[in-house]
Amino acid sequence: MLEELRRRQLAHEPLKQRYFHETSALRELLLRELPRARDAWMEGLFGQWPSTAAVAPVMRELQAYARRCDWGLLDVTALAAALPSLDPDALARFMAPRLALYQAFRMTDDALDEHLDYKGQLRTALGTLVDGGMPLSAARATQILGALMMAMQSCAELSPPERELGLRTVWGALAESVPQEPWSLAQYREMVRGKMGCYSMLLYGPLANRLAPAEGEGGALHAFLERTFYVSQVINDLGDRDDDRARGQPNFWNLGLDAQAQQAEFQAELDALESGCRGFDGALGGYAHSRMADLLRYTLDVAEQASARASR
Repeated sequence: MLEELRRRQLAHEPLKQRYFHETSALRELLLRELPRARDAWMEGLFGQWPSTAAVAPVMRELQAYARRCDWGLLDVTALAAALPSLDPDALARFMAPRLALYQAFRMTDDALDEHLDYKGQLRTALGTLVDGGMPLSAARATQILGALMMAMQSCAELSPPERELGLRTVWGALAESVPQEPWSLAQYREMVRGKMGCYSMLLYGPLANRLAPAEGEGGALHAFLERTFYVSQVINDLGDRDDDRARGQPNFWNLGLDAQAQQAEFQAELDALESGCRGFDGALGGYAHSRMADLLRYTLDVAEQASARASR
């Protein structure tokens, strides 16, 4: 399986590198403009309310945390770079409330699961507040309430279909949080569609609509992106298998499927992604190969780590 993953990744990597070379200047510009617009949006939101010596540094930390999470924009800007005509400033202002809502859901997840850091590296706002002496309960409340402010304001600026994505994201997180045994594969898929798929499409959906306006939400680009988000969650689950089992959280690898069925299911998803990728050409094809190269690289990294743990 590892050798097959390496073969697939190596097939996409040169095409990713070519696309990244061709779009380098535009992606760098977008990586400056999108965070700038989001920061201005957050400053406008938090700055309109009376502050105190205690509250002000908390609001600054929530904004600083958003900037620490800007690594998540690397792929978003790669997709945006495929747009045939683009006004970076206008796109950044359009995306600002969507970036804020995306970040609000991240903050909420951190608070619910008490994430003090991200995979042992990036310190979350929750972790930073606790490091500064704030009790965990107060830090969690502060983060949830800050996220709630961001969500309420951003939703006022989104379209009804986008607000529906937000609601489905909350539903997916709720379904994941409620203890349930056993989880079927169908139930797991539906939960991931909300928690991971709809959440991610808050950012990718508006760009996909501009890239393929005639297709709409049922089109090939939406289907390709949503499948990559599902596969990403399945890979995340491989790394979190033991922890999720201990916490009673749903996990693809703990659904009770035998090893052969697990591999067949995962292989079918990769095959569908490969088929979808081949359906795009031009700049969008370049992005699709980039997305595949990165997803397969991540899959390899997690699979190799899991294999190393199993051999100890």
